[in-house]
Amino acid sequence: MTAADHSTPLTVLVIEDHPDQRELLMIVLQKEGYRVIAAANGVEALEKLEKEPVQIVLSDIMMPKMNGFELINKIRSNPAFKNIYLILITARIQEGDRVRGLDLGADDYITKPFSFSELLARVRVGSRVVQYQRHLEYQTLIDALTGLFNRRAFERKIEEEFERAKRYHHPLSLLIADIDNFKTINDTYGHHAGDHVLKGIAEALRDKSRRSDFASRYGGEEFVWILKPTWKMLFKPPKKWSQKSKDSHSARQPDHFL
Repeated sequence: MTAADHSTPLTVLVIEDHPDQRELLMIVLQKEGYRVIAAANGVEALEKLEKEPVQIVLSDIMMPKMNGFELINKIRSNPAFKNIYLILITARIQEGDRVRGLDLGADDYITKPFSFSELLARVRVGSRVVQYQRHLEYQTLIDALTGLFNRRAFERKIEEEFERAKRYHHPLSLLIADIDNFKTINDTYGHHAGDHVLKGIAEALRDKSRRSDFASRYGGEEFVWILKPTWKMLFKPPKKWSQKSKDSHSARQPDHFL
């Protein structure tokens, strides 16, 4: 989970029981830069949603096994799918059907027959909503002072990585550190100086982190670093770089801070 995640292509799930129409929708969306997966009915769609993250769902209403209304109800009743932007495709022109779909939790609808320009415009609206939701969620996971991930982000991430490590039998290393005598710094030089120290430690963690690592501020002067996958035989406590980083950051900070 990084800021870069915001720029990855959004995934659109196309649910359409007619193979030709499904294929055509996929081609049009892929040309616009979306990652597209498809399902022939609501049951298959739910299976796809369980297996991989989807940001936008484009679903027909009239389908075998499970119609669009039933699918909306299933999606909205699952907390894991709460942020999916859902667009209904309907051949029904009755106002009651459109209202029913929106009341069940659809975000938008488009009526057949439709132009691809209108369809893409509605998907772009969904994309903007999803990106804004991503931005807001990302901000709730960041420590305002240091710019590292916060405790909430760490607890979510460690649960994911622990389950992944168990499933694939991969090693997982966790580095926990705090700052010695940090209270003395605050008491002697003030909290502004203490904040300066915390920012310096955060910068050192960022400088030495790989793309796969996950550095966070757990709280106060405590930091947690998830290292994956780190084979035990190759992992060594980072004493040398810690001292080197401390020296380099001390050189850039006032002497009485560090």
